[in-house]
Amino acid sequence: MTPSFATGFQRTRLLRILVVTWLCYAGYSLGRRPFSVMRSSIQEESGLTKGSSSLVDTAFLVMYCLGQMAYGPVRESLGWATKTVLVTGLVCSAGAVALLSVSSGVGMFTFAWGVNGMAQAFGWAS
Repeated sequence: MTPSFATGFQRTRLLRILVVTWLCYAGYSLGRRPFSVMRSSIQEESGLTKGSSSLVDTAFLVMYCLGQMAYGPVRESLGWATKTVLVTGLVCSAGAVALLSVSSGVGMFTFAWGVNGMAQAFGWAS
């Protein structure tokens, strides 16, 4: 719902902001899901045990937590703009998910999913 005082240009700008914000949110949200959604299939195909796949999930959560605590002060000290932080996080998350897709061992899964956790934390710092 746009304010009644908004001009045509302002309405267009508000709509563009809404669309970009929604796309960023969707990108971050979709980047968190692949391993948990495919967990049973990954276990069957790669031979991971439940304990090993739990280690992969734990790596994501620990790195996400550490990233959330660290990125706010880091962003402020580096003077990064919000757009830079969001785009960097989305690109890093996409790279980590791509790395996860070609991984075959528990070590590589853990590394890739941990990197994704750190990248996902970029969205929190914004």
